[in-house]
This record gives sequence, C-alpha cells and structure tokens, in this order.
Amino acid sequence: MNNIITKTLLLILCLASISVSGQWTYKNINSEFDGTFKKAFTQTNNSGYLIMEEGDTIMKDSVEIKRPFLALRGSYFCDDYAIIDFVLIVNGSNKKYEFNVSKSSDSKLYYFDESIWTDEFIKDFKSASKCSIRVNQEYCSDDYYVFNFSGSAAAYNFITKKTN
Repeated sequence: MNNIITKTLLLILCLASISVSGQWTYKNINSEFDGTFKKAFTQTNNSGYLIMEEGDTIMKDSVEIKRPFLALRGSYFCDDYAIIDFVLIVNGSNKKYEFNVSKSSDSKLYYFDESIWTDEFIKDFKSASKCSIRVNQEYCSDDYYVFNFSGSAAAYNFITKKTN
C-alpha cells in the first residue's frame, strides 16, 4: 500500500513540475473572422505571456523573409509607451536587449516593433533556454516576467515558415 502511495505522489509531483515549467506552444488557428493563421505563445508567468504571430514579409538580400509579430500580454499596463529589458539566457550567458514598445487600446498588451528581429536577436531567441523581462513604466511599478524558452526555435520556425 505504501508503495502505491509513494508512486502516486511521485507521479503527481512529476506532472506538477511539467505544467509549471512552461514552454512555447504553437498551432494553426482557424477563425471565422480572420481565416487560418499561425500563433505561438508561452506559458503564463505573473499573469503574462508572450504571443508570436505571422508578421510582414520583407526582402533582404533578394530573399523574402517573414518577420514575426511579437507581443507581451499582461494584466494591465499604465504607460502608452515603455522600455522593456529583454534578457535571453543562451548557454548560461545573459544576452541583454532593450526594446521600445507601444500599448494596446485595452492596456493589456505591449507590442514589439518587427524591427527587433535582427540576425543576432533571432539567433539568441532560437537558442535561449530562458527569457527574463522587465517592463519599465513611469506611472506604475515595473512588471517582471520569466519564461521557459524551450521550444523557442521550433515556435519561431513554425511562425516564419512559408505556407503554400
């Protein structure tokens, strides 16, 4: 009987650690309003999560490149414009970025400009194991988020892959 209880508790602990760890999830969304589109998102942390969708296609060195659209969802953001400190942990090293963002009309999203997708940022984004974000707000206290970035390369590749 003790053996069954021990195994059951061990199974519960393993399942709980899986759901807490979080990672990127991605899928095709079918909307009666917007048709079919790709979407990726992280697990929730501190009432927030990252969202990635298909963005604009640009030409770079005579090659078409799809840049993803990236946003941070939170419970409420005060400032119309903010600076976000974005730290990616790559092979144990901090890769620090600073981005200007703009707020959605419902104050629950900060939108990153698609120009964040430099070659260096893409490489770090796809290789990162963790992402720490600090939202620097003037009128409210700063918000902090930490996301497990396992699956970030697969999510990025899914969003940017051309569909026929």
